[in-house]
Amino acid sequence: MFARTLFFFTSWLRRLLWEEGWQRLLRKKDPTIGKFYQRNGDCNQCGACCKNIYLTFGQQTVATIAELDQLKKRYKAYRTFEPIEENELGVLLRCTQLQEDNTCGIYETRPYFCRKFPNEDVLTRGGKLHADCSYTFEPLKPFDSLLK
Repeated sequence: MFARTLFFFTSWLRRLLWEEGWQRLLRKKDPTIGKFYQRNGDCNQCGACCKNIYLTFGQQTVATIAELDQLKKRYKAYRTFEPIEENELGVLLRCTQLQEDNTCGIYETRPYFCRKFPNEDVLTRGGKLHADCSYTFEPLKPFDSLLK
């Protein structure tokens, strides 16, 4: 009985850490821990983020279609995306749940990374927001203070 309970607890903990991430657990006391930018604005439903997106696994961008296929087998969240092309940046994807009016077809059950998009990882990994996106990011601290 103990072994079975331990198995379910460790499975739950592993899933929690994968889906929620270590940073979210640390931010419960201070929401700015590990953050450099503040996101401002609201979604204007342009759909750009769902039509051309690079996804990550851990700290790496999904690099090949074969890697995407493996992730789809293991994780349900990746199954809603289909490849557009494979290039030097990774696999460019589009969401299959984007409706014609640029709303999400699975909004209530959308994956965690969709719920948090856009986040500062877009900027810290060298990306940028689409020109039609209504979100903006402001630095939490002046750049000079980060150099110290």
